[in-house]
Amino acid sequence: MWRRYQPLPATVLAANPGALHQDGVRAKRALEAARASVACDVGAHADEIIFTSGATESNTLALIGAAEQLAAAGMQYEDLHIITTALEHKTVSVAAQLLLARGAHVSVLQLDERGIIDPKKLRTLFTQKTTIVSCVYVSSDIGTIQPIREIAKEIREWKKTHPDQTILFHVDATQAVTSCLLNVEQLHVDLMTLGSTKLYCPRGVGVLFKRRGVGLKPVHAGGSQEFGLRPGTEPLDIIHRFAYALHYARSIQKQESERLTVLQTYFETELCGLLPTLRISGEGAPRVPFITHAVIPEIDSELLVLELDARGILVSSKSACMNDEPGASGIVEQLYGTATLGAVRFSFGRQTKKAELVRAIEAFGAVLKKYGKI
Repeated sequence: MWRRYQPLPATVLAANPGALHQDGVRAKRALEAARASVACDVGAHADEIIFTSGATESNTLALIGAAEQLAAAGMQYEDLHIITTALEHKTVSVAAQLLLARGAHVSVLQLDERGIIDPKKLRTLFTQKTTIVSCVYVSSDIGTIQPIREIAKEIREWKKTHPDQTILFHVDATQAVTSCLLNVEQLHVDLMTLGSTKLYCPRGVGVLFKRRGVGLKPVHAGGSQEFGLRPGTEPLDIIHRFAYALHYARSIQKQESERLTVLQTYFETELCGLLPTLRISGEGAPRVPFITHAVIPEIDSELLVLELDARGILVSSKSACMNDEPGASGIVEQLYGTATLGAVRFSFGRQTKKAELVRAIEAFGAVLKKYGKI
């Protein structure tokens, strides 16, 4: 296993891993070394790791690919029932809507007041046509960690009384890669998405874990790369960097999570001290230590983003995939019953120090004072 990042030779990076010449063979070996490293970090077999262009493609391949494989095996779309959650990334919700348009049935599991999925409520949604359950591991908006193992247990319990029924469990773990358990055997997942957005490595690469025996149809036409499921010459350089970044993130997970938890606790305590009516979304629920979602009554979310940006504090009001859509983040209305609240997400990372949080608190206080909140 790699301990320090070592760039690949230029001749290897320039070669096609599918070529038969010496540099092509070296490139193929490097590709498979990266695949083996990722597999080791998630407790999988190397042939269960598919490299993609990112988490968006991985999510699409998981849902659309699985549904099309079932349809190709003789099932009608009308006989497919997909369960997702109200927390899902847009790629999952859009894929579900595409399948709905083809005739499939789609159910959406709602959140509790803390932003957590109740696994027991999954029982009320199961039918004899349920074929795919897809759940995000960590909410990109509010940082709540979903009970993946408990959801998997509910699926197994259902299958005990319906042994002939196939239900695939897909988890989008893009936001979970630095803070949560990723072992696919312990999580009992069939498909799992990983992305590069939280790994401090170049964008443009992702992973789909596909358990042996799970069938997928490719969603793109082309060559036979990645076990025939993802055509196109593999971008070896960024795959190599991704594999190292994932391994490094897993190796420092405990100490980095502990460090960020201290900073997050300090930050949230100070924020709440500024304004008694301010609320922290997901407070009291399992959360990752690098997201704080703050909600303030009677102020516009985008105004908060712009005012803080003018003071050098970069925050967001909703997930990047939703920024082109009008209105507030849907999670605000789901949790608080109204969209007329100001909400911003603060994100922390490896470079975050307490001094930066002090500046952010001061800037936030200045904005609240400007608009008469304090």
